[in-house]
Amino acid sequence: MNDLSPPLAAAALPDYLTGLNTAQRDAALHGSGPHADAGPLLDAQAAWDNGRMNVWPKYKNNHSMGYFAQDDMPFQFAMAKAFTICDAYFCSAQAGTNTNRLFQWTGTNDPLGKGNGPATYNDYDWFDADHGDGGYTWTTYPERLEAAGLEVTRSLVGNYITSLEMQGCSVTVLLLSGVARVVWGIKGWPWYVGQPLFHIKMTLVLITLVIVARPSFTIRRWVRTLDANGTLPSSHEINRLRSAIMLHTHIMPFIAVLAVFWARGW
Repeated sequence: MNDLSPPLAAAALPDYLTGLNTAQRDAALHGSGPHADAGPLLDAQAAWDNGRMNVWPKYKNNHSMGYFAQDDMPFQFAMAKAFTICDAYFCSAQAGTNTNRLFQWTGTNDPLGKGNGPATYNDYDWFDADHGDGGYTWTTYPERLEAAGLEVTRSLVGNYITSLEMQGCSVTVLLLSGVARVVWGIKGWPWYVGQPLFHIKMTLVLITLVIVARPSFTIRRWVRTLDANGTLPSSHEINRLRSAIMLHTHIMPFIAVLAVFWARGW
């Protein structure tokens, strides 16, 4: 959010701050600040201002000083207040987002240029990004641990596979409980088959099962390929999979709504 305290009236602000909309409380509408995709992030250096940190709105847009208040997101605020242990995070380098991600996972941005660095801006933003130099070649923390004999046994992809297996178990339990209710429940099979909402709901359930099957098998195939030769899926494959998952996600609420209507006797 962008709440300035009352003493900081618009008339007292520098020219580059007078357009700041302090009444707008939907941060999602503000957009992102400048992100240079090719070349040094001169705007970030200018905003830093040799440590004075006093011209961020001028170089990174008016909303760069915005923040969320507690009443904007009470649940997240409570969680952060209870569990956050990294509440004083600072960039490793006053540069691009990717630069600091590299510091997080590798400890460096290759300042001496030994691995196609130094990384100072937001290049290599996607799996198939290629600048003709083979990409960054220095090692990550997990790679160094493995080289030292410590095996990294569960990756992010592996965790996703686990979630797929859990999803499969949940769907199986759901279907079995539904069959038990229809066959051995008080109302019995004849009552269910005579309900139009039952047929609509089951049709949507079957559609979602068919839709989610392809992403499940596709991700498992990607993992096998990654383990075999380190090849990542193309952006086209990822977009197709994302579309299927989005379609599945948008159908699920209709099933829940039908269940509510049915429970209320509609």
